Amino acid sequence: MKLVGAVIILGVLAGCAAIQNGTRALSNDRQRFNGQLYSAKVQADATRPELFVVGVGNLDRGLEGAVEAGRYEAYTYCLNRFGLTDIRWALGPDAPRQSLRITDGRLTLQGECVGWV
Repeated sequence: MKLVGAVIILGVLAGCAAIQNGTRALSNDRQRFNGQLYSAKVQADATRPELFVVGVGNLDRGLEGAVEAGRYEAYTYCLNRFGLTDIRWALGPDAPRQSLRITDGRLTLQGECVGWV
């Protein structure tokens, strides 16, 4: 029994050391949507950081996955910045697909983190 406990502790410590040293593989750090990786980035307004735009690339991998990657990036931004995931979408992931903004192979979502004031 002591051996099992020691092996578990060593495994946990090794995992923590690998993460702390930055040796964790990039593919393990990124979220997949419909089995694909998408490049997504949030840009916040400089004077009103609750307002943001999310750009998502790699649409050739599938629109549904790109939409979900954008939603995830927005939720992550609002959670990290304000501690909540409530979003008021101006142009959001639940909009009809034909009304989504796609320019030069890049999806754009736009919203506002709410409920933090």
